[in-house]
Amino acid sequence: MTVSLSAVGVLLPAAAPPPLAVPRATAAHAVPAATGAVEEWTPATDAPSGVSAELPGEAEEEKTSVPVGGEPVSGRVYGVETGEAFVGFAVFDTPGAARDLRAGLKGFLDAYERESGETLRSTDVRATTVDGRPALDARLSSSDDMAGATRFIGAGGHVVQAVTFGPEANRKGLDGLHRRLLAGIRLP
Repeated sequence: MTVSLSAVGVLLPAAAPPPLAVPRATAAHAVPAATGAVEEWTPATDAPSGVSAELPGEAEEEKTSVPVGGEPVSGRVYGVETGEAFVGFAVFDTPGAARDLRAGLKGFLDAYERESGETLRSTDVRATTVDGRPALDARLSSSDDMAGATRFIGAGGHVVQAVTFGPEANRKGLDGLHRRLLAGIRLP
């Protein structure tokens, strides 16, 4: 399955870049994946920020840049496609005024529509905190029968986005993958 997603207004690649060596902070864990198969959850660390997350396989990295207030903001995207789902996170190096998490969610939805021609909606949008930092959670559904969830976290000079996305028919499995992704995020 090839999924084109966007992270804080940046399009994730439909074709994955070649795997990069990723530092391993902790031992890998084997857990059931959305399809019932056992996937190995492996830590991926964003070296510039120190943010890490466990992903269901070897992460792939893409360096990217998004315009925020007319200025480029650099970031890195780490993702894994497993069976029928994309699971990943992105870290963006944000200036002080660029941490509007609701604007990040809107940019994510708008970029998906620009890239795919399909409408991506957010529901159950909730402000929360993660380790005392502001966060925003949302469920996702698209007009092309895709679904998932995302979380944006304001982490100091960074915005972190976690996302799980795949076929709507696998919503229960996607929810489990997303809970596992969120449990494995570590902020410095």
